[in-house]
Amino acid sequence: MKQEYFSDWDFVMSLMPSGWKEKFKELKVLKFGRKFTGADKESKLLRVLMLHLGTGASLRETSVLATEGKIADISDVGILKRLRKSEDFFVWCINSFLEDSRIKELNNLSNGLRFRILDASVVTEPGATGSNWRLHYSLDMKTLRCDEIKITDAKTGEGVKNFSVAQNEVILADRAYGRRTNIELLSDAGAYTLCRFSPQHLPLHTTDGLASFQLLPNLRKLEFGETGEWDVSIKYPDGHLISGRVCAVKKTPEAAEKSKKKVRRQSVLAQTKLQPKTLEYAEYTLIFTTLPPATFPAENIMKIYRLRWQIEILFKRLKSILSLGHLHKYDEQSVRAWLSGKIFTALLIERIIKAGESFFP
Repeated sequence: MKQEYFSDWDFVMSLMPSGWKEKFKELKVLKFGRKFTGADKESKLLRVLMLHLGTGASLRETSVLATEGKIADISDVGILKRLRKSEDFFVWCINSFLEDSRIKELNNLSNGLRFRILDASVVTEPGATGSNWRLHYSLDMKTLRCDEIKITDAKTGEGVKNFSVAQNEVILADRAYGRRTNIELLSDAGAYTLCRFSPQHLPLHTTDGLASFQLLPNLRKLEFGETGEWDVSIKYPDGHLISGRVCAVKKTPEAAEKSKKKVRRQSVLAQTKLQPKTLEYAEYTLIFTTLPPATFPAENIMKIYRLRWQIEILFKRLKSILSLGHLHKYDEQSVRAWLSGKIFTALLIERIIKAGESFFP
């Protein structure tokens, strides 16, 4: 007798959060959904939505695919209506995936600290007058899984304020987060900072706060590839200080020239006068951290920060594979449902990959 195997879709369904069909009913996603009937009606609707979200097919193309695949005979308008009703369901699934990863994965990368990578990306609706949205995204460094998501309009800038942070977390971030306000928010929460910074946007002081810290003279002492560290403080208007370190490495001549070209290009685009010291700073990778030097020497700080490229891979997946970089909905409710559905699809892909890896030692 021929052995029967799950279909691909059955396998995908096996990775869904427990109780997802009941949640479908609870949230009334299928209310007035006469196009979907039978015991597997929830599965059929989800399959239609994922045809749209996972393949990049337009609503009209999805309607044709659903009909030809004998899943459901539903119009593009009908699919959009179901999508708009599905936002709360996608958010529930996302939270279920994230909670599941928190339970199964211990976040004790080093000395009981939890490492997270923060970033954000702008996504745009199509058309000359399309609206911009900003996706704020956090990755757990140990598991490389998303642990927090927030969608805002583009006027909401990048920053720690968009995330919940806790004691004994280490936040890795790029220059947009290397500002006094963000460092203070992390310090108040009992969390640590590890981020790139621009000296123009993060004024440094000596450890006693009585004078500005002269960074360039110290950087000039480094040889190519050499790492240095200096104790500094961040001074606030009310006079209080936050102690930290600058860790820096001098880039190779090739890498330095590449960075300088980027700085020159940005200056031309912004139509600003390029300062000589700005070009000189481009010769170094500059990190500010509040992690203790006894446990995290400068060399380790630089190694940890290099891991941040992992989040760039995730955004590339969302933008390129799942077409997240360009929105195709025009009203806010549709946009939020579409974005939530894209993120749900990305997290489901992660679960599929992890399930596949489990077959190999």
